Amino acid sequence: MLNSVLSSAFRFLTPRTLEVHSSKTYSLWGLDGLTAIDPSITVVEPPHDPNHPAMLRLSIGQKTVSEFREPGENDTLNWVKLIVSSMDVAWHGSASLRAAGRDALLQSFFDELFNHLDPYSRYVAPAPAGNDRANRTGAQAGVGLSLARENSAIVVTAINANGPAWAAGANIGQRLLAVDGRSTRNQDPATVESWLTGAPGSKVKLLLADPGHHGAIMRIERQIVPPQTVFASMHDHIVILRIASFSSDTAEELSQNIDQALEDKKLTGLIFDLRGDRGGVLQQAVTATALVLDQGIAVVTQGRDPKSNHIWAVQGGDMTNGLPIVALVDGRTASAAEIMAAACLIIAVL
Repeated sequence: MLNSVLSSAFRFLTPRTLEVHSSKTYSLWGLDGLTAIDPSITVVEPPHDPNHPAMLRLSIGQKTVSEFREPGENDTLNWVKLIVSSMDVAWHGSASLRAAGRDALLQSFFDELFNHLDPYSRYVAPAPAGNDRANRTGAQAGVGLSLARENSAIVVTAINANGPAWAAGANIGQRLLAVDGRSTRNQDPATVESWLTGAPGSKVKLLLADPGHHGAIMRIERQIVPPQTVFASMHDHIVILRIASFSSDTAEELSQNIDQALEDKKLTGLIFDLRGDRGGVLQQAVTATALVLDQGIAVVTQGRDPKSNHIWAVQGGDMTNGLPIVALVDGRTASAAEIMAAACLIIAVL
């Protein structure tokens, strides 16, 4: 597994880093991760005798436990073999490594490697990477309602614009009286939300009531619902659209909210609140920007890998017909969110 992961990583990194680095450089950087777990471990190059092959020495404490002949600078296959052999030797000689666990070997290797690249690159292990992906795309089938308890009743506090409850006409402030005939009275909101989830395509029957009215039944088909990322509010005919991140449906959410905002015939402008938005899916940021720009270039990407070179242009998509737009940013606004803010031109830094 280590051979496979490291080989794939080196192949991926080589054409994409801002500066060119050899397989040897990646390997020496990453092997310092062993020292990060167990400070008694050192991996060094002893003084090189030109008449002999270059060597790499692994020591634990004052004892040299192994020496490896260095491959050529860019002999990725054999550098990966050297890394795996070094980790194996260190594992058997260090109780600290064994206590940290095998996953820590890869994590520490890539942490140290990326520490030498730039402050924005990082390694995410499979489990958290899967969680991040689920957060962007939606992990369970549901209806897209957020609930809270008021006295003994369950009340709808938010409706995900990506979900089927929005399309079915559910409203914030309605009381959810029952789910599939099961009363929600005195139930915990998290429990009721769990009743709303199920297999994609399955149906759920909701009994919803506006304040002061009798309940009406709404039958909804569960869907995989990406998390909501756009949240709208109105102040003196100005719509504030807080964009928390850029996930797989952010542009569609923004389009729906702008369309709804335009129903106010006295609408005087929009505020995109990008404070704290760390970014996300680049193409979603470009598509979101295209909703409010008639034409122009949103962003240009360039890199040593030809696949990185792209001009992201927009044309003829301004839904607002030229309404003033302000973008709010702060020190935590990053990546795709910065791109959208820059493209909007009018930026208030708070």
